[in-house]
Amino acid sequence: MTPTLPVQTLVLGIGNIVHSDDGAGVYAARLLQEDARLPDETTVIEGGTLGLELLPYLQDAGRILLLDAIDVDAEPGTIVCLRGTAAQGLKGNWSIHQLV
Repeated sequence: MTPTLPVQTLVLGIGNIVHSDDGAGVYAARLLQEDARLPDETTVIEGGTLGLELLPYLQDAGRILLLDAIDVDAEPGTIVCLRGTAAQGLKGNWSIHQLV
């Protein structure tokens, strides 16, 4: 039996740090980059507002955890988990850094 290789996980923080709380994903990625407890097969990237320029980083990832600020009519700081196409139904204007 062949051993299973660990799945490469990409944690991608996106947002614009000059637009108030829109930079939450970038700040969260910065905090995770300092965390020595992350598994070796985890890569954390500050994607900022790079948008489609991030595609090369996404292609080899087995899992992607996208960190971003969104408006879901909840208290500030509320953590929301959206899977698959769930983000497509969100209200609001799409911006350059949204990859969904």
